[in-house]
Order: sequence, then structure tokens, then C-alpha cells
Amino acid sequence: MGQEYATEAVKAIISFSFQELDLHRLFATCHPENIASARVMQKIGMQQEGYLREHHWIKGEWRDSWLYAILEHEWRGVNIIRNS
Repeated sequence: MGQEYATEAVKAIISFSFQELDLHRLFATCHPENIASARVMQKIGMQQEGYLREHHWIKGEWRDSWLYAILEHEWRGVNIIRNS
């Protein structure tokens, strides 16, 4: 249930970023064990681009991250399909 709120919030941020800020590309990272965050990114059309080893120093240790991204034209394509 909470995942739907996260998905809607991320959709609003991405929409604003592409429509109002005229950005070309957005990216995000998440911890490999954070399956819920990875699902939200996949659900909104982001693609997994890579695995960043020892990307963040958190709580006294280096942590890995998954890298996800979406391009403006990919986002528009996903929205055209969803709004049809």
C-alpha cells in the first residue's frame, strides 16, 4: 500500500523535472536489498543501468547501489501508452 504513495510521488517529481525543468535524463540509486525502491523505479519506467560498488559511505562502511535512469523521450513514451 505504501508503495503506491511512493510511486505517485516519484511520478510527480519526474513529470515536473521533464515538463517544467526541461531535463533530459534523471537517475536514482538504491541499496541492492531495498527491493521496494527498485520496484518503484521499474514501475515508473526507469531502467537499471548498473551496479555501483562501494558507492556510499554509510554508518561506518561502504555500501553498494543499483543505478536506475530514465530519459525524457522514454518517459513521454511510457505516458503516451498509459494515457491511451
